[in-house]
Amino acid sequence: MERFQQHQRTVNVAPAIVALQRQAEEIRQAELRRVQIRLGSLSAEQVAAVEALTRGLVNKFLHPPMQAFKQAAREGNSVRLDALCEAWSVSAAAIHEAEPEVPAVAVNPTSSATERVEAQTMNEAEARVETRP
Repeated sequence: MERFQQHQRTVNVAPAIVALQRQAEEIRQAELRRVQIRLGSLSAEQVAAVEALTRGLVNKFLHPPMQAFKQAAREGNSVRLDALCEAWSVSAAAIHEAEPEVPAVAVNPTSSATERVEAQTMNEAEARVETRP
């Protein structure tokens, strides 16, 4: 049960990680637009290379804070989560408000309520993992 709770806390931090990624992507795109004039006309291959380079840099820079968010969530360390949110300008409210949804329809009518909630939560977590790049 402890592993499930750790997993659930990690899933609950996903909105903060998505916000961090979105913020970084907006900065990346703005910087590309800003230097577009200096780059001149690039071939499609060159544009793809610049895109890949900048995405790779952003991913490398974001890896440590994303791991820190996940670790703090696994440990249930809300003070550290709040500090990370403040340091990275991410809304802490998304983390604290993230609650697993109770399934509208039972997964198995003979299952207990806890089993149904756990099954639904695991399905949602798997769906989130599958949709990540």
